[in-house]
Amino acid sequence: MPVGPDCPPPPAPHDPYGPDGYDNFGYDRSGFDRAGFDRFGYDRFGFDRFGYDRSGYDRSGRDHAGRDHAGFDRFGYDRFGFDRWGRDHAGFDRSGLDREGYTRAGCRADGKDRPGADRAVCDAWRARPATGSAG
Repeated sequence: MPVGPDCPPPPAPHDPYGPDGYDNFGYDRSGFDRAGFDRFGYDRFGFDRFGYDRSGYDRSGRDHAGRDHAGFDRFGYDRFGFDRWGRDHAGFDRSGLDREGYTRAGCRADGKDRPGADRAVCDAWRARPATGSAG
């Protein structure tokens, strides 16, 4: 390109951002649109238009089903109904026994059933093959 007093000045570098600071696609220099979201739909803090981050958790740390990162809901139970210590809301563990070793029907493996427990049900439960499930 010729240089001299009679030559026009070199062209200015192309600036894709208009006078309002946004490019033709509606994004500013930092990559966010007028609503504050980037090209992938996330705001400056990493949350989408519905309030969830890329992992699917909202600002309080809960997913779409209301569970935290460990899988427990706001009442402390997982999707199977057990708390962090493996007990359901009635106090029975995953094998179906309470803290004293009784089943929901009131049966106990050593034969010391609760008063009012159906003897035939308890005998059938004690005679079952040991599969880990309680009656």
